[in-house]
This record gives sequence, C-alpha cells and structure tokens, in this order.
Amino acid sequence: MNVLKPHLQTIIWTLLAGGASQREIERVTGIDRKTIRAYQKRFATAAPDSPGVATGSATQIPPPPPPAASASHAGTVSACELHRGFIEAQLRLRRNATEHWERKWAAPRIHGSARRQVQAMFEEERPLLHPLPMLGMQYFRESQRTVCDDTCVRIDHSSYAAQQPAPIGTLVLVRVFEHRIEIRDLKTQMLLRTHERVDRPGTVVLPMAERVFNPSRETRRLLGQAKAIGPDAERLCQMLVRHRGSRRSAQALGHREPGRALSASPHRQCLCARHRRWRAQL
Repeated sequence: MNVLKPHLQTIIWTLLAGGASQREIERVTGIDRKTIRAYQKRFATAAPDSPGVATGSATQIPPPPPPAASASHAGTVSACELHRGFIEAQLRLRRNATEHWERKWAAPRIHGSARRQVQAMFEEERPLLHPLPMLGMQYFRESQRTVCDDTCVRIDHSSYAAQQPAPIGTLVLVRVFEHRIEIRDLKTQMLLRTHERVDRPGTVVLPMAERVFNPSRETRRLLGQAKAIGPDAERLCQMLVRHRGSRRSAQALGHREPGRALSASPHRQCLCARHRRWRAQL
C-alpha cells in the first residue's frame, strides 16, 4: 500500500466520514481507489484517539456534536447561522481548526518546489512584511503606446506628454486608472510621468516648454510681433518668409544680427531690438 502524507490521510478520513464514495474521493484527490480502500480498512480497524476533533492539547475536552437544525432558523442568509452557538462555544475553548491545521501540518511541511520548510521561509520574509495600506485595490487598464512626433502618447482620443528619456517612436507602458494615467518604461517599469485624466476628447496635456518647434505656428507668432513693431518690420519679415520659407525665416529672424542699414528708421531700430530678443528666446 502506498504511504500517503499525513494531510492526504486526513483528507481521506474526512471525506469517508462525510459519506463520500471511493470513486468521488479518487476524482477529488487523484488518489487511486485501491489506496483509498486500504486506508478505509485501516481507519475502521484502528481505535480513534479521541471521540471528537483533535485539538493538539490533552487538557481540552472533546467538543460535542453540532446541534441539529431547527425550523426557527429557516430562511437565514448564512448556512453557518444554524450552528452559531456551537461555533462560538468552540472558539471560547480556543478550538481553531484552521490554526491547528496550519501549526501542526502546513507550517512544518516541506514545500514541494522550494524543498524547504514553509515556516522557515515565512520567518525569513516576516521582517519585510508591512501593514496593508488603507487605500483599497486600484484597478487599471494596461497597454503599450508609441511616443508620437509631438512627444505624446494617444490615450482615449487625447494626448498626454511622455518624459524625455522616452524618445520619439519608442514603446512605453501605459496604465489607465480611474482618475489618473501613469506612463512607465516598458523594460524597467520605471515611472516616467503621471497625468490626471481628462474628460474632453482631443485634449493635449503637454506643457509649453516641451512642445516641439512648429514652423507654421512660430512664423505666425513672429509676423504678429513684427506687425506690432511697425509697417517696415512687417514688410521685412513677410519678404523673408516669401523668399526663404517659414522655418529658415524664423531661424534667420531669431539668430541673424541685423545690419547697420536698418538703423535709418525708428521702426527698423525697434526691429533690431526685437531681433535680439528673438535670438535670446530661440
């Protein structure tokens, strides 16, 4: 006969005492019916140590059988409500079946994969355990997104800025919570940036300091500033845009020092000062 581990013997004994058949026990536990039959004979011939539940203490009195269900308890929500008095009495006697099982069988056993005692591994991890946080479990949707040309990722028809360590075209890990969005590195799981979720589709959550240079937008801004200086400055800037293009004109207006011929008109003197300011900004 195969010698089973103590906890498997306890399972067989419990199922047999509950009236389960050998075929049902084989289906639940995976133990061969010949072994179950042999242990059934052993249980029948062996004298029990105690007429009640084993508690591990010789000074305790075996508990009485649970009381029978009465008609007054019909319609209760919990099935254990019928035995409330019995359960409370056993708890007052410090008869905790789960604790007894963990202390006598589960903790001393050898883990099947780690090949080490469960209690010893738990004692090693005990100093690292911390109380559970008061905040409940937060659920989120996780997906991968590509950083677009504007250094943003598209989430639910809106754009959210990514961090500089994530270059354009790279994949990042995005976690969408109920009220916030986390952007993390795909390999290291490092948190890159956190944003509050926006409700309006099409919103761009991107600070002005991180926006990529847009020639058309910047050209319109420079032409508007030149118009505020005066008509000569406006005509000069328009001429540069027509002959050199938007991007090169913006670079020329911001970086090239104006010549001395521009100092003949007050408007052109203002344009010289504006040029120096553009160069400092760009």
